[in-house]
Amino acid sequence: NAEYMGIRSSIMLSVRQYFDNLLTRINGLKAIVISDREGVDILKVGAFEYEDPAAEPALASVFTVASEQASKLALGKNKSIMGFYDKFQLLQLNHTPLVITMILNADAETGQLLNMSAEFRSVLEPIRTMLDHE
Repeated sequence: NAEYMGIRSSIMLSVRQYFDNLLTRINGLKAIVISDREGVDILKVGAFEYEDPAAEPALASVFTVASEQASKLALGKNKSIMGFYDKFQLLQLNHTPLVITMILNADAETGQLLNMSAEFRSVLEPIRTMLDHE
């Protein structure tokens, strides 16, 4: 219905503004992608060029599998996975059914983003709730 679509648009705009602002506040943060567990993008802010563009859609689904496996180590539920590469870093946070992927410069400080993970989850809760009801 039209009212639901208006609420959904308002929520998406608010979340986009939050993450756009985050890009300007965190030095070295290049892009943020919010996707579902299958890798379908829900929101994308910033820009990053992958050497192999085919890799981008697989990021969330690979994270989901790796996170599920890491959670089997009897250490509790996995919350995040960090990848360090020659030219960039990849921070992925679990907020089932959402995956938060952050792409950073290779020398960026990721600790601040990890410390903000509860805030990210709070900001994304309305989207998570919408997905649960669709």
